[in-house]
Amino acid sequence: MKLFTAFFVSSALLASTCVADVHWTYHPSVHTVDGPSGAYVTAKFRTGELRYAPPMKWALSDSRFIPPGKVEADAYVVAVPIRAPAPWTPDRAKALHAAALSQSVPKGATGAAVLSEGVLPVLIDGQSAYEICLSYSYYGQVFSESTVYVEHGNTQLQFHLGCLQNDFSTLHAAFLGSLLSVAGF
Repeated sequence: MKLFTAFFVSSALLASTCVADVHWTYHPSVHTVDGPSGAYVTAKFRTGELRYAPPMKWALSDSRFIPPGKVEADAYVVAVPIRAPAPWTPDRAKALHAAALSQSVPKGATGAAVLSEGVLPVLIDGQSAYEICLSYSYYGQVFSESTVYVEHGNTQLQFHLGCLQNDFSTLHAAFLGSLLSVAGF
């Protein structure tokens, strides 16, 4: 439950800078002549509708995606207005690095460190993406987080995953794989 509190605090901090949580509409899986299609969610934007298929069996709860059997893990998406997409330069990376540490790490956490960062080797809905992975200790437990930034038009989507460090590699792989399903952005 501590992680959810940390995410709530992080979300509240983000909201004060014109950031909006993305609110999803759930669409159950459908079986067609061509075979089954998985469950997906949609969200409305000024520029249209975003479609996303979360990892298999992850539940949608209050605009957050919860992996099965994991108590202190969730993923969510926020939308940030921007003037226009910009290249992922070293100066921009420094700014994202600082923002990720200040917005994602809860007050009172210790040992915050960036584990990795860089441009992802795949496009998300035709757009390049930048990821920052970090870790920190909070109330005696070590957490890891990933934030993937994707920009299109005048919107930056931030896909966040946070969980206990022991669960990170498995959940991170599923989460990153699911981002390939993003469409309509």
